[in-house]
Amino acid sequence: MHMGPNSTRPAAPIAPVAAAPQTNPQPRDKDAAETAAVSSAQPLLSAELIVEAGELVVEQDEEAGRFVAKVIDPESEAILRQFPTEGQLAFSRALRAYVNALRDRK
Repeated sequence: MHMGPNSTRPAAPIAPVAAAPQTNPQPRDKDAAETAAVSSAQPLLSAELIVEAGELVVEQDEEAGRFVAKVIDPESEAILRQFPTEGQLAFSRALRAYVNALRDRK
């Protein structure tokens, strides 16, 4: 018999939870199936078009300790996309500096 924490009476037994029914919605006709396939591929197509429109460059940001992927316009050399963003890199740099300062104090 299971006893609850800090309790003198038994805890109620835990009933098993039934698994949610697995549903896999299938389109009812060919047009709906094609529409669903195109919709699911749209983000991939967008990413491929951006990479085709620019040059993919991967660099290492030593201060942040992370690799940075950039898609750069070859004509203007403007950054079209970047991951991680500058904000994320700034956070990584600050966190790394904080951890290093704590480590150096010991």
